[in-house]
Amino acid sequence: MRKGVNASGGMRSPLQDVELREQMIDERWMDALWREIERQLGKTRQEINGIADTSQNPALDYGTVRSVCYTPPPLTTGIEQGMATAIGDNSGLALYRRYAQLAGVLGEGENIGPMPSDLAWLLAQVMLYWVVCNECGVYVNHSDGKLVKKLVLPSAMRGMGDPANPGEPILLGWNRPIRVDDRVYSDAWDVWDVRNPDAPSYSIIRGPNWQEDGSYVGGQDMTQDVLGHGPLKGEKYPWRWTQGDRAGQPFIPVQVYHGRYPHALFNRNPGSGLTQGTLTHGVLQSFLLHIARDCSWPDRNVRGLNLVGAAAQEHDSPQSIPNDPAAIKQWEDENPEKPGQFHQWNPGADPDKFQDFVRSHRQMLDEKSVPADISSIGGDPLTHQLESMKREIEKYYPICRKYDGMLLEKIAAVLNRASMADDAMTTTSYQESGYGLLYRTEIDELRDAARQAAEAPTTTE
Repeated sequence: MRKGVNASGGMRSPLQDVELREQMIDERWMDALWREIERQLGKTRQEINGIADTSQNPALDYGTVRSVCYTPPPLTTGIEQGMATAIGDNSGLALYRRYAQLAGVLGEGENIGPMPSDLAWLLAQVMLYWVVCNECGVYVNHSDGKLVKKLVLPSAMRGMGDPANPGEPILLGWNRPIRVDDRVYSDAWDVWDVRNPDAPSYSIIRGPNWQEDGSYVGGQDMTQDVLGHGPLKGEKYPWRWTQGDRAGQPFIPVQVYHGRYPHALFNRNPGSGLTQGTLTHGVLQSFLLHIARDCSWPDRNVRGLNLVGAAAQEHDSPQSIPNDPAAIKQWEDENPEKPGQFHQWNPGADPDKFQDFVRSHRQMLDEKSVPADISSIGGDPLTHQLESMKREIEKYYPICRKYDGMLLEKIAAVLNRASMADDAMTTTSYQESGYGLLYRTEIDELRDAARQAAEAPTTTE
């Protein structure tokens, strides 16, 4: 299936397509656009064009307008203060008080507040990636006395899903460069394997060959070189639940977020049209600058005439003299017996008309769902456009709620397990299930309900 064209002119694989979308999110796709200009216009026109204009980025805009579920921070229930502190929280007292005022409507008495600010900030970045690239991950661990939270890029993950729940990995690899002494291994992978819950394992593998089914073959085990001990297997595997029916069972300390229903892990095909559309729009925008710079004025020529006082320029450029409104230019015939001629043709292109075409192309991309930038189509947003955008954002609430809750469960288990293994820590028992989360308009609706309840007349018997 045709997915696009890579740097060498061949078909882009789904993985290469996701990598390119990551570059668009990070705004480091200029080289890719430069190559796309050559592919679409040819080498000569690429050189004449002279610039790859990345100022318009539909892929980034598509994600930015949608990944707003963490602004303001979600309302959470179940996070104890100690857990919030461990996660990292700089939320203001006023925000805590505003959320606490909703306790009566929720029917909850304790541990109601905003999502810890450090986590809300991280998940806003994570959401941008999984909206545009379909998936993203969050790694959590406890190391050197503190909770570690890291974004795991979509292109850096491989793995195998649980047959009973394809969206949840039971084998997961995370590619991240690892330094050993003075050497950096860019092909190193953290690999968690819980396919057999009775024999889970964690190892660091260099150069594994990942298969179509998400498994891997080959590779060099370098766990000893990196950690000073061998792979963590069986009872040594540290990432386990500590409460309830799951107590003692292993889990993978990476929460994978899916932008679409996960029929299988790492479905990288959806979104390829957005990738190519963004590239093509960049080509058009770059070509518009070329038109404005080089093709938007009349083409003037002379034949058999010399400009008096003009000096020849380097590289065989046209002769010229300084010009201003008061200047009077004098020409002389090269051959008095054959009088010279002046010629003027219309501009080679109309920037205004081409700009209209570029704008219509952008509107077409934006209208895949809702306008990513309503100003790009001119005028103020209409009521139905705002309502459409609101619905588009709200459809992500259930996705966020599902995976944010699962992430909080893993964070709690990691902290609980660390406190049990470290005598210097106070033993904790943060809940490993049952976290509640509300987002944006859900909070507004709850606040409206609280206001109505407060304004309702009271009755006395």
